[in-house]
Amino acid sequence: MNKSVQNKLKAYTAAAGSLAAFAGTADAQIIYTDITPDVVLTGNNSSYGLDMDNNNTTEMNFSSYSYFDSLQNPLVYLMDLTLYPPNTNATLGALFQGYYPFPYALANGAPIIAADTNWRDVTVNGGDQYLAAEIYGNPYGYFLGQSDRYMGVRFNINNQLHYGWVRISCNATASILTIKDYAYNAQVGSPINAGDMPNSIQPINQNITRIYSSNNQLIINRDQTNPVTVTIVNLQGETILAEQTTEQTYTHDLSNLAAGIYLVAVTGEFGTTKQKIYIR
Repeated sequence: MNKSVQNKLKAYTAAAGSLAAFAGTADAQIIYTDITPDVVLTGNNSSYGLDMDNNNTTEMNFSSYSYFDSLQNPLVYLMDLTLYPPNTNATLGALFQGYYPFPYALANGAPIIAADTNWRDVTVNGGDQYLAAEIYGNPYGYFLGQSDRYMGVRFNINNQLHYGWVRISCNATASILTIKDYAYNAQVGSPINAGDMPNSIQPINQNITRIYSSNNQLIINRDQTNPVTVTIVNLQGETILAEQTTEQTYTHDLSNLAAGIYLVAVTGEFGTTKQKIYIR
């Protein structure tokens, strides 16, 4: 194995009516983000930083590397993951040769829990982990050739641990990695199953409306200008906002709201799309 490769391997109108169900469901705290469009990394040294809770702090970085011989034949394709501090940030995985962290490619429904003994945190291999690789024709990594599998994630919000998943696909040669969406449980220390989604999401068309919060701003992205009504409801069933808009990118300041979970509904001629948001 060449030295640089070796070093790298080391180195969301009926909102109030549905609120009771929302507050009582097992997944009531799940915060979901759809990456639109999907992030696609290829073997040309591309990368993507992922911020699980959209607070402008990147918890992990995905990187794609490729190495070629003098005739431009591929020697190595590598899909790399780097965990950033704090040291408690981690993924579920195994240790290859007792040292190199390989995140598991979890099936839909797999439990992601605090008690799992297979958490590999930032202190392991300096935070460098390996999703998939093809090195001199030899395959490595649980995500190699896998479609729509989940990486179990543990990360830190205000010095408290949260658990989530990231959905990933990788081709059979580790030269194309696709990062599709992710979710986490906003309840401190609570488990989540791979692929768990909020019951409140009604996917009329996930590509038309995306609802999320960032930097105390509610952001709604649409690719149409038909009038819609934006409603925000708190956990007590109180309507915080009911406003009509035709904007494709709608924003609303949330800084005057108390920290917690809120239900956002966007209602128009095509129906209603709902999403839970979390305000810190």
